[in-house]
Amino acid sequence: MTLSRRHFLQASGATLLTMNLAHALQGQSGNGKKVLVVGGGPAGLCAAYELDRAGCDVEVFEARAVPGGRIMTIREPFADGQYAEAGAMILSSKVVEHYVTEFELPIVNADFSWFLSAPFYVDGQYVEQLPDGQTEWPIELPEEERGLTRIDLWRRYRWGPIGNIAKELGTADHPYPALAKYDNMSLVDFFREQGASEGAIKIMSMGFLEQVGEGPDSYSALSAIDESAGFAQNQGALPPFQIKGGNDLLPTAFAERMKDKMRYRSPVVSISQDADSVELTIDAASGREQVRGDYVVCAAPFPVLRDVEFPSGLADLRHRAINELDITSTTRIFLQFKERFWNKAERNPGAWTDLPIRGIYPTTRNQEGERGILESYTGGDAARRFQAMSDADAIAIARKEIQKIHPEAADHFDVGTVISWDKQPWLRGCQVYFKPGQMHEFFPLIAQPEGRIHFAGDHIGGSPGYTHSALLSAQRAAADILASA
Repeated sequence: MTLSRRHFLQASGATLLTMNLAHALQGQSGNGKKVLVVGGGPAGLCAAYELDRAGCDVEVFEARAVPGGRIMTIREPFADGQYAEAGAMILSSKVVEHYVTEFELPIVNADFSWFLSAPFYVDGQYVEQLPDGQTEWPIELPEEERGLTRIDLWRRYRWGPIGNIAKELGTADHPYPALAKYDNMSLVDFFREQGASEGAIKIMSMGFLEQVGEGPDSYSALSAIDESAGFAQNQGALPPFQIKGGNDLLPTAFAERMKDKMRYRSPVVSISQDADSVELTIDAASGREQVRGDYVVCAAPFPVLRDVEFPSGLADLRHRAINELDITSTTRIFLQFKERFWNKAERNPGAWTDLPIRGIYPTTRNQEGERGILESYTGGDAARRFQAMSDADAIAIARKEIQKIHPEAADHFDVGTVISWDKQPWLRGCQVYFKPGQMHEFFPLIAQPEGRIHFAGDHIGGSPGYTHSALLSAQRAAADILASA
């Protein structure tokens, strides 16, 4: 089947409650229909919340003891009330702004100004990104690329070309037959097509782009184009922000409004349906339990769904999507220091490196106190190497490597902690990514319901790994159920 982008965006709730879901809420009622929701992350919580207030009888089954999914704020073992975001670092878009306003959550500017001018550590050399063609890279570059900052290179080979192509998607049929060639190439292939040198590709890839999948040579260029189009469609009124006190206050706010609807420590092991109902088998503390309902919203990550039985069957292509779409390995190491020594040194706290720690992120720029937290963010093989170590060894390596950028770190270290997403048993990774060829094959299908089973998740909303994508997919699922209830 084909699905126009305009229809897809409306179905996924891209225009927020002002259109599709609002219409469904005004024109339809849940009529007390029983809806079972699998997963207490942002997608499951949002779908349950909207269905509940539309009059459905909702029950949410979450395998963990807390809600939130990959929105995870870490408060222990840090001192002075500081915290770090182990999952979603920044929030943005109309849909997130809507719920933050509705729940009256305090927000602060995400302050990612460090991101644009962060230095590099490449081949053993510290490289400052200087404007006006002065940056001296220890990497072979053709004359026309020498001296350019990474942002300059991104504008030339990434943001500019992708932005122009994304504009073509307004009326195109998904999965964009005219753009099929971009799905058959990786993002690195796309850079090469734009004329980027191998040196420029290395500079552009370090840090952010290599934190998805196995790096930008592993995922579809079309997925990057689609993500860009989705961000443009959903841009909110505010610059990127964080919730003061921790981003996990957003899923907590959803869950608090449905206290009697939440079933924690209740992993789902089976989902089946017939013409009139659905049935879940729950691995409850008291033993296996069957729960029947009229519809189900399946908002669990695909790697987790691989262990869930579907006795009534699923379409072959959906089975393949669940089994073949890979998820990113991610390890994040947080180091708290007794003071923010980088301020005294007048040095950018962040950095992009080819060291084992890869990207360095400052996580407490909007928090009070003299202490500060720096984070090592790794993806793919670099993340798995840390996962194979003890936390103590991973922290020791992160401390040693950060000293190459911040020599003062040795004198100010306080405490550290590690989050490896692959080791989270009910998540098993950070974000799904589409390999070359998979967008064209899988993406039009995975957002569609199958009988009484509806699907939601950040990988379905158009921008895998982002909170707004999870919420949009939830609104779409809720609207579809209300329209058929």
